[in-house]
Amino acid sequence: RTKLASQTQIRLLIRLIFLYRIRLNGLGIGSVIERIRSIFIIGRLDE
Repeated sequence: RTKLASQTQIRLLIRLIFLYRIRLNGLGIGSVIERIRSIFIIGRLDE
């Protein structure tokens, strides 16, 4: 049950990050987004 909820949250977060990445790419903040994404990937491997 909790795993399903966490997976849905991760999916929503990935979608938000993707949208923000497109928006912030022009501002040159892509590196910050990449850092956040790597943190999420590490968190997922921790499961």
